[in-house]
Amino acid sequence: MDKEDELFDLSEFMMKHHLEKGLIGINWIMVGADAYAIEKQRIRGLVDNCHSLVVKKLARDRRWEFVDMFPLNEMDAWLSASYKQPQASYEVCCSKIELNEETLYLDPLADGEISSIAVHNQPQITSLRSIQQQPADNYQRSLRHYIIMKEDKYTLLMFDPKRAYVHWLLVDIPSASLASGNIIDDGLQVASYVPPIPDKPNDCYFVLFMLFRQPRSSQSMSEVAEFYNSDHPLRSKYCVHHCVYRGAFNVAQFKSFHRLSLSATSWMKVCYDIHEAARQIRSIKETNVTEEVKKSGFHNGGQKLADDNGPKAWSTNSDSKHRKKHDIKSSQIESICNLIRPQDKKCTSTSGISSSLKPLSVVILVLLCVSFISKAR
Repeated sequence: MDKEDELFDLSEFMMKHHLEKGLIGINWIMVGADAYAIEKQRIRGLVDNCHSLVVKKLARDRRWEFVDMFPLNEMDAWLSASYKQPQASYEVCCSKIELNEETLYLDPLADGEISSIAVHNQPQITSLRSIQQQPADNYQRSLRHYIIMKEDKYTLLMFDPKRAYVHWLLVDIPSASLASGNIIDDGLQVASYVPPIPDKPNDCYFVLFMLFRQPRSSQSMSEVAEFYNSDHPLRSKYCVHHCVYRGAFNVAQFKSFHRLSLSATSWMKVCYDIHEAARQIRSIKETNVTEEVKKSGFHNGGQKLADDNGPKAWSTNSDSKHRKKHDIKSSQIESICNLIRPQDKKCTSTSGISSSLKPLSVVILVLLCVSFISKAR
């Protein structure tokens, strides 16, 4: 401990400066363990109690049911998760979007929001570096993120508590991998990563990352890994993306059944934003009247698209069909833009699709004029 960090001895100070008979008065204040004090202690390498702030927020907000089911005092570590936001430059709905490449860290204390464009790829779960406190092989202390037992293995669960949906699940993660960030290479991936992005406007997801400590086992493969063997539905090729087995997930039952202990947790907020709107618009432009548009509920003039087996009022003329498809696409894109564009911002050309019809209209008009002149002659 540095000299400046040594405890102050009031009696010694008074005797050293011959003040023992000159005390006139004394008072004191109570200083709590706030975020500033906790971070200062962490930087000095004394103790890392950052996870206590997460525990307090969970207990105070009572946002999710598991808070009342889990003993939060099990938590002993801070979970660090980050996403890589790609560089991007594009225009959508009369808005120019410019994004620099940067790393976005989860901020659970502020219910931090992560942009949808960043969560398409797996996050990085890391521990900055480990410092060995004792030569004995009993434990090691991470500078920031973990108090980890060398013999322990961990389970990482990423899920949406409101929809009870599993977005990612890894088991048998060695404790050393938490420090190095190699959880994907060293752990067993049960459920592959599915980006948590809402597909409807004005919708947001809260997504939790939960790190569980598994029961110790002398076997190379834990009981958790044996349960999620190659025959488990979550590991099948049908569950690489969305599947029914990801839903109806009971996290309390999961924790109890596998005898897991909650070591750390963090969360983020992901909303339907302009980046997801741009992705949907690109999809509409690149395809015919897609099923995605139908499912999204965006429709022309308040009417849903006609069913494939329903009546169609499309002209047999190819130009009319082409124009009809473009009109529908343009209407769908306009509907999306109206929901995400500021109300005071007007746009003369939203989709860029209608403009593609103008050259066709001009050609048709010219042909009609030539035909009329020929007949007049």
